[in-house]
Amino acid sequence: MSMASISRKLVAEITSWQGKRIKIKLVDGRSYEGVAEAIDHPSLNVLLSDAVNEKGEKVYKVLIRGQQISEIIVPQQDIFNAEEFARILQEELKLAPGAVKVYPEIETVMVFNTIKVTRNGVEGSGPLAQKVYSIFEKYMASKRKQ
Repeated sequence: MSMASISRKLVAEITSWQGKRIKIKLVDGRSYEGVAEAIDHPSLNVLLSDAVNEKGEKVYKVLIRGQQISEIIVPQQDIFNAEEFARILQEELKLAPGAVKVYPEIETVMVFNTIKVTRNGVEGSGPLAQKVYSIFEKYMASKRKQ
């Protein structure tokens, strides 16, 4: 694997943390856990919201400089898998090849370039969007049971 490929994969992984709950340990021993609102991947500056520090004190927002970070921990695995969901959509809706596109670097599925599906839900309107939403709800319910 080339260095450029590894770098792209790392940036995609860091970008996928946005919107997820993460824990950050600092070089001085302090730590914060909260929702990653924004991550500046070259310098690893991180903006957390609804954060809690190591003492249990709640913080509305905190900006952590990348130079102060010793570890970033993602405590829970995302249950939404864009490629898996795209296969299920393709099978259940019997759509033409190419109608469903997967963007794995941002864990997004697009249906006819008008309906967007992410771990946060379905964006779009109309009868097809309603069918996609129904399939999404069943998919997420089955993943939660696992």
